[in-house]
Parts: sequence; structure tokens; C-alpha cells
Amino acid sequence: MVVDYNNPQNVYGVAQVTGFFKSANGGQTWSSNPFMSGLPFPTTFTSIVIDPANSNTLYIGTFAGVFKSVDAGSNWTVSKFGLTDTTVQGLAIDPKAPTTIYAVEERGFFESINGGQNWTPAGAIGLPTSMIFNVLAIGPLNTNTLYCGADGGVFRSTNGGQTWTPANSGLVAPSVKGGSGVPDIQTLAIDPVNSNTIYAGTVTGSTAAGNGVFKTTNGGQTWTAVNSGLTTPNILVLAIDPTNPVTLYAGTDAGVFISTNGGQSWQLSGSQ
Repeated sequence: MVVDYNNPQNVYGVAQVTGFFKSANGGQTWSSNPFMSGLPFPTTFTSIVIDPANSNTLYIGTFAGVFKSVDAGSNWTVSKFGLTDTTVQGLAIDPKAPTTIYAVEERGFFESINGGQNWTPAGAIGLPTSMIFNVLAIGPLNTNTLYCGADGGVFRSTNGGQTWTPANSGLVAPSVKGGSGVPDIQTLAIDPVNSNTIYAGTVTGSTAAGNGVFKTTNGGQTWTAVNSGLTTPNILVLAIDPTNPVTLYAGTDAGVFISTNGGQSWQLSGSQ
């Protein structure tokens, strides 16, 4: 889900199976089918980003490639030239150069420097091809810094995705199969004011202590679990309030949880 910061009443989202949704009233009501012209159906929808310089330009990641709209979601065209298997898991757009977009397939990392017209493999040295890549996040202040969440933890690049190193210290929790392992990272959120503060959400299927939400305040060098109040380890999406970054939202398989203290504690939305 993304919010148009030039007009916060416009909110866009993708659901994995049912496709693209748009709200023009801050999420009170949603439209779907009128805004799907040109999108593949059925397919798996994975991610969505908005051009910060032009609110009418959107990109959606799917298992059929990347799709682009230049009219706020009314019409879409496919953008997959240069992608290998087109199973796009995550997208990230450079906020300082919005024609530069990064994409991860299940086992590949790609870059477009022309607004998605074509894609080229972008280094990816250090990203293990044995892992499935789930999500990308880009530093809002230093856009050469990228983070990739995978089923083997978090990887960090400081050179625009050319090389990557694991950033998993502290990201250790009992695995589904028993013993200890690095959890499956499904979502990442970077503090818009302090790029060294990052939150990671797991999808593990395990209720073992430690799975759920992790936080780093040093750019991924070390992580700590911040799960007090969460009743599920399956965190599907994380979002940070840009006007008050200590307020976080976690979309889970048990509802939406809110933290107003930087993840120290969580409360189910709507609970008293």
C-alpha cells in the first residue's frame, strides 16, 4: 500500500490475488475493477510504488512482470523487457531520481534507469541465489543504500545494489523446524527522518518468541526484537507515519497493530 503524499486522500494498494485498489477518500471506500485496465488477471500482485515527483505515475510488481500507469491507475502497460522470469517480488523507487527503479524477482535483482522501459541485472554480488527475495527498501536520505528482505534475513547494499552483505546480527529466532535460524523477512520500513532506524517483519508460521518485528538503530548492524503486545509472528506489511516516525502500523494475519513508541509496545487497532 502507498499514500500519495501530494494528496494523502489518494491511497493505492494491491492484494495478492484480487489485484489493484484505489481510494480517493483516505481509505473510507475503495474501487477496484474500474482501475485495472491493462493489468493481468489472474496473477499474483506483490508490491506497489508511486513516483514522488509525479503522483500520476505508479508501478506494480506482479508474477507477470512490472506494470506502469501514468494516469493514477486508470490504465496500465507491462514493463518486463530485460527481466528473466518476471516473478517480481519487490519494488523500490529512488526518491531523488524517480526514473530509477529497482526490482527483485524471486532470485534476481534488476534496475531500470528509464522509468521501467527496460531492465538490466544490477550486480547483486552477495545476494545468494539459493534464497527467495521478498522485499526491497531504499534509504530516503542516501539513496545508494538499499535493503533486501529474504527468506534468509536482511541484506544491505551501499552502492546502489552492486554488492550486498548480510545484515543479520540479532536477527535470530527459533525456526519453524526447530533449532535456531534467521527468520523469513517479508517487509521492511525505513524511518524517513533517520535512515539508520529500520524495522523488519517476519513471516514464519512459528509462534516462537523473537519472531515478529525487529528493529535496528544502526543501519542493520544489529537488530533487536520489538514484539510486546503482538499476538502473531506473521507480519505482512509495516508502515511508518511520516509526520511522527515513532508511530508504526503492522498489518498481520491477526489484524492491524499500532505502536506509538517506536515498536516498544503494540496494540491491536480498535482495542481499548
